[in-house]
Amino acid sequence: MVCSSCEDSGHLSVAVAQFTVAEEPERNLEIIDGFARDAAAGDREADLITAELSRECLDSARRTLPVLQNRRFADPQLCD
Repeated sequence: MVCSSCEDSGHLSVAVAQFTVAEEPERNLEIIDGFARDAAAGDREADLITAELSRECLDSARRTLPVLQNRRFADPQLCD
């Protein structure tokens, strides 16, 4: 799913690193967008990767996947 303003908006620059420990990792580094799509991926060797993510696309993902509206993931409500 792609939000309509992704190409027209300003971009938010971020850097994210992920290291996977496995005998045969598919990738060691990747950056994913708000909908868990690959925005950039590195090689199997150590690498520096960058990607530009749209603030509007991230906001769209948060509206589309409203995790915090589920009480199970919300802040706990303490009883008196």
